[in-house]
Amino acid sequence: MTILVTGGTGLLGVSFKKIVPNSLFPTRKEFDLSNPEQIKQYFEKIGKKNIDTVIHLAAFVGGVKANTE
Repeated sequence: MTILVTGGTGLLGVSFKKIVPNSLFPTRKEFDLSNPEQIKQYFEKIGKKNIDTVIHLAAFVGGVKANTE
């Protein structure tokens, strides 16, 4: 079973790596989640049939100032 986890460098993602270290944790440099073409290319590259589960932990985080604005 292969799990793909987005947001692997964030607070939750870093903790999640300790629980399922053999999962895929693509970075923003590998593909941009706001770009459908890049996502498609990534899945084609890794073989999307090999992915059983996607756990989406990625988020836009701007800190306290950005959140209050």
